[in-house]
Amino acid sequence: MRKTLYGLKIAVLFLCLFPFQAKAAYFSDFVYQNAKAGNLLMIKKFLNKGYSIDAVNPDGMTALCTAVYYKDYKVYKELRSLGANPAKECMKRVDNQVKQAFDNKYTSSPLYVNQSTKTAIAPAKEDNTLKYVAGGALAVGLGTAAVLLWDDDDDSSSSHKNNTPDDPNEIICPEGQELIGNECHPITCPEGQELIGNECRPITCPDGSHLEGNECVPDISCPGGEVWNGTACEPIICPDGATLVGNDCVCPTGQRLEGNKCVPITCPENTHLVGNLCIADDIDIENPNPGEDLYGIKSNKESVFNLYSSPKYPDDEASIVLKNTGDKNVYGMYGYGGEAEVFNSYVVGHNSNGDTNPIPSGTGNIKITNQGSGDVYGLYSQITDITQYKEAINASGWNNGISYGNIDITHIGGGANYGVFGDVRAYNAYAVYGGQAYGNISITGDGDIYGISGYVAATNAVSPFFGNKVIGNINLHGTGNGDIYGMMVNKDNIPGAGAGGGNINSWFAFNAYSSGGDDVTGAMNLRQDGNGDVYGMYGGQQLFNAMAYGGINEQGTPNGTATGEINIENFGNGRVYGMYLPEKDEKGIVSNINKDGSHSEINIVNTGSNTATGMRGGQNTTITNSGDININNLGSGTAIGIYGESNSKVYNTGNIHIYRSSYTDSDGVQHNPTGTTGGTAYGIYAESGAYVENGGTITIENAGAGKGIYLEKGATLENTGTIMFNGSPDSITENGNVLDVYAKGTARAVADFDEMGGEVVLGNGGRFFADRFIGNLGVSKNLVMGSFEDEYKLSGALQAKDVKALKLNSKSAMFKAKSVKNDNGGHDVVLERTSFNELIKRSDLANFFENNYQEKNSQKIFDVLKKEETTTGINKAAHNLTGNDVLPLFEVEDKLVYNHLSRQFNDNLFNKPNENYIGGYKYIDISRDAEKTLLGNDGRVNAAYGMVKTKSDNGLVYGLGASIANLKSDYDNGSKRKSNTFG
Repeated sequence: MRKTLYGLKIAVLFLCLFPFQAKAAYFSDFVYQNAKAGNLLMIKKFLNKGYSIDAVNPDGMTALCTAVYYKDYKVYKELRSLGANPAKECMKRVDNQVKQAFDNKYTSSPLYVNQSTKTAIAPAKEDNTLKYVAGGALAVGLGTAAVLLWDDDDDSSSSHKNNTPDDPNEIICPEGQELIGNECHPITCPEGQELIGNECRPITCPDGSHLEGNECVPDISCPGGEVWNGTACEPIICPDGATLVGNDCVCPTGQRLEGNKCVPITCPENTHLVGNLCIADDIDIENPNPGEDLYGIKSNKESVFNLYSSPKYPDDEASIVLKNTGDKNVYGMYGYGGEAEVFNSYVVGHNSNGDTNPIPSGTGNIKITNQGSGDVYGLYSQITDITQYKEAINASGWNNGISYGNIDITHIGGGANYGVFGDVRAYNAYAVYGGQAYGNISITGDGDIYGISGYVAATNAVSPFFGNKVIGNINLHGTGNGDIYGMMVNKDNIPGAGAGGGNINSWFAFNAYSSGGDDVTGAMNLRQDGNGDVYGMYGGQQLFNAMAYGGINEQGTPNGTATGEINIENFGNGRVYGMYLPEKDEKGIVSNINKDGSHSEINIVNTGSNTATGMRGGQNTTITNSGDININNLGSGTAIGIYGESNSKVYNTGNIHIYRSSYTDSDGVQHNPTGTTGGTAYGIYAESGAYVENGGTITIENAGAGKGIYLEKGATLENTGTIMFNGSPDSITENGNVLDVYAKGTARAVADFDEMGGEVVLGNGGRFFADRFIGNLGVSKNLVMGSFEDEYKLSGALQAKDVKALKLNSKSAMFKAKSVKNDNGGHDVVLERTSFNELIKRSDLANFFENNYQEKNSQKIFDVLKKEETTTGINKAAHNLTGNDVLPLFEVEDKLVYNHLSRQFNDNLFNKPNENYIGGYKYIDISRDAEKTLLGNDGRVNAAYGMVKTKSDNGLVYGLGASIANLKSDYDNGSKRKSNTFG
């Protein structure tokens, strides 16, 4: 049959970005994996929230049953200690001898804690058998759970403890990532190790097995039909009705395992049973009941497929066609609760037996035409609890299979429209193990439009593990006043969704993600003819346009590529955002990256009078751009490359280009600017408290007003990049770069740094141009790091003749900044070191640091001192580095304990003269605020004492007393002290 590719889609699994580690997707698997890692605290947190230690996955397996299945006594022991029930139904399906041995061993041995790690990767969905595996027969490939987070808790009770970075502008990466340059990248562990928290730790295998690569394998290879129990090979015993095939217990074709027996699979209406899967009939429905919701397929239990193609059941095309004129909702494919996942196109090229699909390419089509006011969904997947960790996928290609998925919706009636909607994970195109996936979502409507909407994760195109080629296209066209969202992640009240800390798997979205040598492209083409707002990527906690995680090979080329494109045409008067994370105080991440195989770009055409913004993040968000942001601002509106809200951090090393020129749309219509110049443009706009570091290129052309970078009062800029605002032939130029951070174009006779509202900092390579400079200009502390010079120079940093009214302020208190006229008509900036004898009050410390600096000893120590911006800060740091901020506290604390116990003995001696045997307990609480160079601390003392006394005939009282005091103290610098005092 003929196949038409309108666009490409991708189905993505929820990636934690732990290199090649797959975590099972249900709460029982979450418990099992965390128990293997020894992370019992995380499990307890969810148990305290009401989750059950005996929750089951889609195969009916509890975490304890899974431990028995894998012959993993260490995990079994941990789970029993948390109250797991050893008599659940699934115990009838595991090896009875192993179960009994574990139970006897546990009940006769003391509890202990250890770690054991091994992660299972689920296979492609096989059509001939429902395999009895703990990983979950319906967990797609490398699915990972959003709730599976490593969480390091600190039991310190110090009210003074400071967990913030030493530098307020320091980038703090989420757990599992490390800082490379100004971007956070996943931590890569060597072979034989796995990532736990931020550390690579050796993989420890259970008794009776050993490590090969990253896998634990039995010390003895058991024959077929037997399994290793840790000490010997034992026969595999299957539940009633199931047959042993190889090493797997399988039910007869057409049946599934429920409890301890095989039962028939019942498929929903408009589907039929193929092997063990429910596959769509040929569906063409014109609403028979306008007063009711219309479904192509509706399932409350079984996973359903529009097209399913495999070696045993090959197929090339399947279609669902729905036409509706009523005002109720319309669903192409609907799955609710339990195991009911939905797939438009799912193609397996070859199976686990090596059989090849004679039709390796297949297409699934969903076409919906709606004239009513209800909502429309191409794919819909809903859950009632996070333990039902499911997916809605448009196109999925496995094992060299080629999958095409097309969702086409036309809706004129005012209701909302969703291409793919998933309560947890919603994907357009997904491929692994040499597969290819091409997903296309095309929607035209006059209401709100969502290409992909997920409550935990939304992904356009992804290949997480050895895929081949993946392309996801989202084409949305708004004809009314509804809003348009290319991809949206929305927080819901689903228990456990996105919970657990700062890992990358908390409410995230990828346009394109590649891991393992794959070529992945995610493209969004959004057109708004009405007056609604337009968002390329919206919501959640972490937004990534493109990310390639494959590294660089020996030839210096990337192992795999990821290309993310967000293209927006706005012909109305609504607002436009390429990427927008509105959440406040979530420490969110918005990322548009060009690096190591990643290419990200945002292209916006705005003809209206409202604001068009490339990237925007809420308060305390980190915004990183090393890609391209292009805005063609034809109308009278405002164009902003990057907008950082209060206390956010903005890092730009990419290209921001705001311009004004004629544009021809896809219909051939030409749109011309309202004038040669017009609108307002800001390369970067920062609210109060935001920190901006610009090392990229900002080019603004033909703007009517604006600034290259605008800082509200209280914001900070460190500029090492190139900025051009309305450049002209007579602009001051050096090495071909026109630089003007003040947005005064050719009329830049006087540049006042204080006009910018916030603090401007000169960084390495940064240059400012004007005829005259006035105001305050900071000089970055980064210029003096990593060496032992007494003088540092920024040549040609100030391209102006007059700098008399300019005040330079070094951001390192170890140096003083001044300007020096050069031979080119401008001024250099020079940083001169101040002697430690002028900085540090204690002469012995001052001499110590001065001598070591001159001898160039301990660079890292001096870099700590260079970070300080005040002499007070240098003195505190000097005392901290030499221990003089905490050692005096030891004497004070010990003396306090001694005085308290002495008073206790005295009270007993003189106030209880008739008691000869005295004993007791004393608790002392210590709390002290920091003062000058002395640290603050909190402490606790628990002391026990006893005394025997008697009185002589002459009235003299004598006796023997003893005490023991346990002191625990926490200090503001994160240090702890434990001390036992005997007396």
